Amino acid sequence: MSEIKPATITYQGPEATAVRVTEDGPMLMVDGKTVLEWGDLQRLVTVITAAGEAWTSGTAPMPTPPTPEEARELYAYRNDSYMAKRAQRAIAREFKADPDEVAF
Repeated sequence: MSEIKPATITYQGPEATAVRVTEDGPMLMVDGKTVLEWGDLQRLVTVITAAGEAWTSGTAPMPTPPTPEEARELYAYRNDSYMAKRAQRAIAREFKADPDEVAF
């Protein structure tokens, strides 16, 4: 008599993830829904491995904080953008119009 095997085996992962193994192969599940099947999982593991190797070897470009000049430019751009939208809202309130319709 042959041994009876379950149709699926589920391995619970962290948070709401799980790996379910069926006759079609393993699949990644999140909140009970299939997210990645076997072929996609293999490609994802390959990409993660390559990224990890690049990171540990120092060949991956790392983000750097902006220089003081870049930070000033970024702040000025954000401030100008905020002030322009603030002016649009003030005019729209005055004329009881939609702020998106007020253009300069």
